[in-house]
Amino acid sequence: MFFVFLMLRLVAPIVDTRATEKCGCLFFQKSHKPLFFAEGDGGPALMNLDHQDVWLPLVSPHQDAWDGEGPIRYANERYQVTLTKTKIKLGCPEKDDCEYYDVEGTLTVRKGKREEKIRVRGTCGC
Repeated sequence: MFFVFLMLRLVAPIVDTRATEKCGCLFFQKSHKPLFFAEGDGGPALMNLDHQDVWLPLVSPHQDAWDGEGPIRYANERYQVTLTKTKIKLGCPEKDDCEYYDVEGTLTVRKGKREEKIRVRGTCGC
């Protein structure tokens, strides 16, 4: 008898995309399906983890993290998610009132001993 152990991916595209239609940062992988959404002003992040859409509260740093350097962390009792930004590009550099910018980075998702790293691209703004 043969046993096949299939390790399912921890991260999948967000199912209920209605929540991503407000101000915040929305990230995609190559599939162009939304993978990670963070509400603006220090709000929670939405991801599909273990085949369920899950909201994760911001752990660190504070709400201005998207404008600065360093990783941004979200977590609950089961998952820890870190977004490390590698590139930020203003979406409208010729305007003083620019309200969006493009971001590239790496999402690291941990659940116990499991870990997935995913390169992502996205846009932040309204």
